[in-house]
Amino acid sequence: MKIPDDSTRSFIQLHRHDNIHNLALQNERYPDVDMDLALRQIAGFQKAKLKLPSLATCKYFYYPSSEALEQCSSEQTASYKSRLLKGATVIDLTGGLGIDTFYFAREATKVDYVEQYIELCEIMQHNCQELGYSNVTVHHESAAQYLQRSIGADTLYLDPSRRIHERGKIIDPLDSEPNPIHLKDLLMNKAVQRVIIKLSPMADIKKTLVLLPETSEIHVVAVQNECKELLFILDKNPSSLKITTINIDIPNTYQFIFTEEEELNALPELASEPQQYIYEPNSAILKAGSFKSIATRFGLKKFHQHSHLYTSSELLSNFPGRSFKFIDVTTFQKKELRNFLKGIQQANVAIRNFPISAEVLKKKLKLKDGGELFIFGTTDKNGKHLLIKCTKVSVNS
Repeated sequence: MKIPDDSTRSFIQLHRHDNIHNLALQNERYPDVDMDLALRQIAGFQKAKLKLPSLATCKYFYYPSSEALEQCSSEQTASYKSRLLKGATVIDLTGGLGIDTFYFAREATKVDYVEQYIELCEIMQHNCQELGYSNVTVHHESAAQYLQRSIGADTLYLDPSRRIHERGKIIDPLDSEPNPIHLKDLLMNKAVQRVIIKLSPMADIKKTLVLLPETSEIHVVAVQNECKELLFILDKNPSSLKITTINIDIPNTYQFIFTEEEELNALPELASEPQQYIYEPNSAILKAGSFKSIATRFGLKKFHQHSHLYTSSELLSNFPGRSFKFIDVTTFQKKELRNFLKGIQQANVAIRNFPISAEVLKKKLKLKDGGELFIFGTTDKNGKHLLIKCTKVSVNS
């Protein structure tokens, strides 16, 4: 880790909002400035002010590589995770940039930060001093090495890096490093109260539960309707599985909690036709698999067992997702489509249990993307393919 000297530090502060590419062309004008270091810090600040706004206010916060910034938690998700801790002591076994550690340190008495890369450890030491976190201890070790010698803590947190396959998708936690399944017994032995494991939002929840049967809670975390994290909480004495979905959409947060048993036993009524309002659950609920319990909890009718689109005659202002006012419906037949599409040149096209993709459907309908209209392609309880026309209602998201 290379600390900026006074000239470089002054340059960073003066130009932190300037265009990076323009600054790079002015290298010869500033012979006393370590331009490579300055540009990296300015680039880091410009990324952080959106993802990590409170940390970006720290005058001398040191930013690592762009990769570490891209992989770190956002402040919203780190703050949420800090509320899941149990006890006064925490070990963050995969420290990285340290955003989760900083938020853990606000809640816990003592936090151990563990990281296998020496540069990140040096950066963390510097940033803890700048931010005033005296209750954080930095350890330059791998998660497995530290666990072997550690006496443990109340809560252990693991955020393994994901190895991406050629197809760009995550298969299961076995494709992560460090492997949480291989470390599971050690984690459970060293945790006094609980283990929190963060996984990719692309991980398969049901397959992961087979690998982590000690799971007592799952938290599916979305930010502005984009699923960001899956949190598996392993407790010493797990009870029935509780699943919490969160959609953080500043200034609001929308939470829906259900149990595995509730979803299994729910028997939602199927709709014979669209009613006055149409509903689409947020991404966290869909990822969590609350396809039936969301309907029974809110008294909604479902179009088809596998069509995760819902309808009601009365508007639900507290529904955790998007709400729409129904306009018209048609089958996917050319004769009926003519009147349905009359005067429409653009619309937002989406599908829920439909035989073709949204992009292909949009092309078939010869529509441009955007506008106030929404068209959903879906399937009804009789297996008939429908197109539903509606407009968005401004309530929850």
